Amino acid sequence: MSKGVFLLFHNELDKNISFDRSVLYTILPFKKYEIRFKVKKLILIFLLLPVLLFAQTKDISFNTVRGDLYHFVNVGYNIALSPLHYNKANWGEAAVYSLATIGLFAVDKNVKKFSLDHHNKTGNKIFDIDKIYGNKYTLYFSAGIYGYGFFAKNTDVRLLGLHTVEAFFYAGSITAILKDLISRKRPYTTDNNFIFKPIKLFDDSYHSLPSGHATISFAVSTVLAKYYDNILWKIFWYGSATVVTTARIYHNRHWISDVFLGAVIGYKTGDYIVNFDKRKDLYSAKIYISNNSFGIMYFF
Repeated sequence: MSKGVFLLFHNELDKNISFDRSVLYTILPFKKYEIRFKVKKLILIFLLLPVLLFAQTKDISFNTVRGDLYHFVNVGYNIALSPLHYNKANWGEAAVYSLATIGLFAVDKNVKKFSLDHHNKTGNKIFDIDKIYGNKYTLYFSAGIYGYGFFAKNTDVRLLGLHTVEAFFYAGSITAILKDLISRKRPYTTDNNFIFKPIKLFDDSYHSLPSGHATISFAVSTVLAKYYDNILWKIFWYGSATVVTTARIYHNRHWISDVFLGAVIGYKTGDYIVNFDKRKDLYSAKIYISNNSFGIMYFF
């Protein structure tokens, strides 16, 4: 018999609830929590908007929303537990990326100097791309794709939007956690690329490694690039992500080692999401929704 954990958010604390003993349950009150990252609030809006409109739009299926929510949760659950499935090849690949990041420390200062010495008007215009891609506007874009596919009843476009939102959220979350844990000093504040103060949670000047823009741009671009099998399409999206990562160095916001690791996290997360439904080594989650409660059951 499979084991699981069930998280139930209920608006009545004193209501008696009984479940099968084969599952471990954790009951949490349904209340508003202040979430640190704005992206989480935007994700909730993205997921709840179709539900709010459902009552007024007869053609919109609540089951579609629930199915997409299930997919969103299940992807995150499996990403969190994916290291449990790693074999020697996977750990070896992770080691290579880690060593490559450390190896790039040797050229961090040289790349920074080269970038600062070659600022010009053309570069200023080209590298302004990081103002619109790799940040919150990428989430708006992804949510727009989902919204169009949802209301136009275009399943392929809706799923593309869902996957890009998943890539944005989960790749961004991985990088946000690493930023806080590693807490590396940003290059615009120092010429020393070996300043680390682990767990510097609220000081953005210590959130250099990995690059969030590089992570998000490569995560979303990877999903989009793999959607359509056309070389020019792929060049456009991967090229856009590459320009964004270069822009972060150009604007002296990151060392080259920062953007390299961010790009790797973004690409690997995007690729995982694209191939998620084809994988067999997955854990499962089940969404439970009623009139006054919402829950998620995890099986392992």
